[in-house]
Amino acid sequence: MRFKEFLENVNPMIFKKHFVERKVVTIKKNDEPVEITLVATNGWIHLGAKDSTQFEIRAEAGLKNQVAWVKFEQHDNHLEALDVVVQPAWRRYGIASEMYKFARELKNDIKPSKLQTAMGKEFWKNKDHSK
Repeated sequence: MRFKEFLENVNPMIFKKHFVERKVVTIKKNDEPVEITLVATNGWIHLGAKDSTQFEIRAEAGLKNQVAWVKFEQHDNHLEALDVVVQPAWRRYGIASEMYKFARELKNDIKPSKLQTAMGKEFWKNKDHSK
């Protein structure tokens, strides 16, 4: 699907070369509040292209301490995750949920991928991440 064919349920700005949005969220880790910065950017750019075909959100705890990321790709009129990674020490604190929430706040519909790990299936079973 070419960039100009994107439908209304996916924000076309997320695929632009210089797209960057940030959001700070606070999670509780071991009963202590921890600030996590979510950074949304276009995914990767083909050589010479102006727009990306992917979109990603990374979660950082402090400077350059990346603790999680999710990479999305457009499928028809929604996004699906290509991969979601949360470092083991940061799992079960809601970081993946916050990344999905941020993607939706950026005006994107998200649906579960048909290729999921057991953890991915559990993630979608416990919560509705498409709203």
